[in-house]
Amino acid sequence: PGVARTATLVRATAAAQVGNVTRGINLESLASGRSFVWQRWAAGRAPQAGDEVALTRSSLHELKIGLGDRVALGNPSVGRSVFTVVGIVDVRGSLSREGSAYGIVTAPVAEALAGIEDPNVVLIRTLPGVKPSAVVRSINAKAPVGWPESTRDLIEADRQVQGAQIDALSALVTGLAAVSLIVAAVTLATTTGAATNSRRRTIALARCIGADRGNLVLLVVLEVLLPSLAGAVLGVFAGVVVARLGLPVVGLIPGLPALRGSTFTVPLFDVLAPLIAAGVLALLAAVIPAYLASRVPPTAALSGEPRPESRHPHRTAAGLTLTSAVVASFGAWGALYGPIHDKWWLLVAGAVLVLTGAGLVLAPLLGSTS
Repeated sequence: PGVARTATLVRATAAAQVGNVTRGINLESLASGRSFVWQRWAAGRAPQAGDEVALTRSSLHELKIGLGDRVALGNPSVGRSVFTVVGIVDVRGSLSREGSAYGIVTAPVAEALAGIEDPNVVLIRTLPGVKPSAVVRSINAKAPVGWPESTRDLIEADRQVQGAQIDALSALVTGLAAVSLIVAAVTLATTTGAATNSRRRTIALARCIGADRGNLVLLVVLEVLLPSLAGAVLGVFAGVVVARLGLPVVGLIPGLPALRGSTFTVPLFDVLAPLIAAGVLALLAAVIPAYLASRVPPTAALSGEPRPESRHPHRTAAGLTLTSAVVASFGAWGALYGPIHDKWWLLVAGAVLVLTGAGLVLAPLLGSTS
């Protein structure tokens, strides 16, 4: 109950030999149902005859051969035979297959190497809404032999092969990226605020010829947003290039596999996320300068207009400085804590608090200088 369809395959192990080079290799046949086949072909095709094999690039590299070359496969129980390499298996996304010797043969060849006459792996797809764990428990209750595993469990186990190191590296890179974004946003807010304040008389003249507060706010926001998005696009492009060039360095980290250029992919989310983050932070950075610009009265066009001053400027400055320090501290904690523990809402809240804390000092500072 709960099973939508099934398929089978054969799994075996053998020794692969080319000249003086011998390697142990895991072999499989393709699943009998096409919807269960996850392998793709980087070059060539799938084996169709009994003397054909498809290998991964890493396997070909270890055996020092290429597409179209011949390799001997066998084991002590059945002897060995010579096979022609007709395909290169694309196993990107599978850490266990990516870093090990792996190949595809026809089902009869795999059965012969495994010493069996029937498939030794059954693949099951559950019906929509049915929990795979329930089907696993049902199979174990009827035939507790093979200990079925769900695809999710296999993927998680596969990821955990180097999971600790990958998670630590990912958290470090993400944390550095978050800090860089926040520092850039604070710098952008400071620079924009200073530029806006230096144009106080120009803004006042714009008010005199009919510009309302909404026009000034839109002007400042666009001045900040458009260059920021352009810089974000260039930054993402540069980041992809640097990541690709630095791919071999990953293998120098103890516990992490050496990655090749063929494994390099960039998910769409990793492209869109920094662009969205840059846009949001640019808007936040433009809030205070835009507010200051909208508060400039038309009479400020008169160069001799005095600025209103606080009755207790030292108390006001001290209070704002203390408040901004507390707010920014909480924000920095959230920005650093969020990525490490996968709490992205905390990262966003932390970034907003850091910018708010900087703005609490920035607004009176810029408003008190000419």
